[in-house]
Amino acid sequence: MTSDVREDPTPPRPDLSLKTWLLAGSMVLSTGCHAAITEEAIRTDAPETLTESRPVVSPQSQQNNRDHQASHRSPSLPPTADRTRPSAPDFRPDTETFDGLVFIRISAGAFVMGTDNPPVPDRYGGCETPAHPVTLTRDVLIGRTEVTVGQFRHFVADTGYRSTAEVSGTGCNSLNLETGAVQQLPETTWQTPGFTQSDDHPVVCVSWSDAVAFCDWLSFRHKRRFRLPTEAEWEYACRAGTNTTFSTGDSSATLQGCANVADQALRHLFPGTQNHADWNDGFAFTAPVASFAPSSFGLFDMHGNVGEWCRDWFEATWYSDSPLQNPAGPTGPTAWHVVRGGSWFNAGISCRSTGRHDGIATCASTTNGFRVLLEAP
Repeated sequence: MTSDVREDPTPPRPDLSLKTWLLAGSMVLSTGCHAAITEEAIRTDAPETLTESRPVVSPQSQQNNRDHQASHRSPSLPPTADRTRPSAPDFRPDTETFDGLVFIRISAGAFVMGTDNPPVPDRYGGCETPAHPVTLTRDVLIGRTEVTVGQFRHFVADTGYRSTAEVSGTGCNSLNLETGAVQQLPETTWQTPGFTQSDDHPVVCVSWSDAVAFCDWLSFRHKRRFRLPTEAEWEYACRAGTNTTFSTGDSSATLQGCANVADQALRHLFPGTQNHADWNDGFAFTAPVASFAPSSFGLFDMHGNVGEWCRDWFEATWYSDSPLQNPAGPTGPTAWHVVRGGSWFNAGISCRSTGRHDGIATCASTTNGFRVLLEAP
């Protein structure tokens, strides 16, 4: 049984200017945005970790957090070995660049998706199982890094686009470090997430709908097909030819120097978080993209930094019925879209290659961003 990647339901309209099309989309999205996000609406697959959509800092204590963050930059880190970065492989990828985004060609191939032995129980009753063979029959080009604040800013400046968090007026999901409560504050948006970011940090507080709009903008500008990766394409790229828990090995310790996960820098700011890594990488929140070592495919931050929206609808039992060739997710809408990779707020184990998270299409979070895929000609 095969399943080709489906067309997006609302591709750019050639008879409208892109700005007109995107602005119209923003107004429509505002009517479907959830005004109040509950803990149930931002679940995670690993009960021993805080949810991937429940991050960060209240803007009310933003200055205090910035002061803490500054005190945990590299000059105050423990020993130099704490930032050891494995040497990059001798890898010279086939790349293309558009609007500052570098895309690496990933050859078609086969791999085993999911696992029969999840390292932790999940709340969905085995959503990572069963392990099953998947064949991807087409080469694709995947973003070398997550989309940055600067790249998203360029998109907004070119189109006048307003994110769902801005249009709804409710802001995005964040975590009050003083109380541990999940909150939505109107001022928490991609421009002001509640912690310090520069243009080379991954953009956060963007919904699935915002990510799709960004991809459509690129498609309109360059007359090529840009989109979010399917869940299968994402895991294939993340694994980078491995069959271990992470592309770096089976132990969370192998992520040191390769991933921005919950660590001692975050623990200092919020002792209530769980399962911190033993090291301090100097970044309590997001790190600039490509701050850590790449995978053998030349991709950065596939584990941690920010959770990444995928194109698929999320369904916990999907693997039992998934096609074995070019799976593109459930055909009908569900309540959620897939989020992969874990974030700076998650314990290392929750950033594993097989880990599946979910999120409402119009829900934005300070832990979630996205990576773009370019279809090969």
